[in-house]
Amino acid sequence: MAHRALSVIGEVMAIAAGLSLMTTGAGMAGGGLGLSATGGGAVAGVPAVAGGAAVGGGVVAWAGINGLGSDIGQALNEANEASSSGSSSTIGENGAQFPSVTKWNRGQYRIDVENPNPGHRPGQIHVQDQANKAEKYQYNFDTKKFDGMPRSPEKKLYKMDGFKQGIQKALKALGES
Repeated sequence: MAHRALSVIGEVMAIAAGLSLMTTGAGMAGGGLGLSATGGGAVAGVPAVAGGAAVGGGVVAWAGINGLGSDIGQALNEANEASSSGSSSTIGENGAQFPSVTKWNRGQYRIDVENPNPGHRPGQIHVQDQANKAEKYQYNFDTKKFDGMPRSPEKKLYKMDGFKQGIQKALKALGES
């Protein structure tokens, strides 16, 4: 993935360089016409070099555009192959369909899990602060923490009896354990 990103950056830079060479080449061609008007004997030399820079710039720009197009095409093919082979990474795609269900409830906090459309819409786990209904912290499946939760309640919850097991029950319901 990092290789493809660097490749795309390089191709974009090639496009910019090619366009710059084309612009410079056009300026050189104009300069060549000015020199040839003076009879300086550069009628064939300067416009030929300028034309070479303009054409060469077009070749560099085209190589960048062509490479960028092939990288985009390759990425689309890989995504298509992954989806057709069934190897998607949608959270909850292997779980049952169900509305929001509470898997753990102690004091003012509870863990809810839902999987409304497996394989099409990611399932989710969140901690609800029942004392403040507006406070809802979504579980981040990568970091294995609840996004936006202040450190103090987080420490308190992870020490509470059954909290970690509540997360495991929610993961199992989504088919993610």
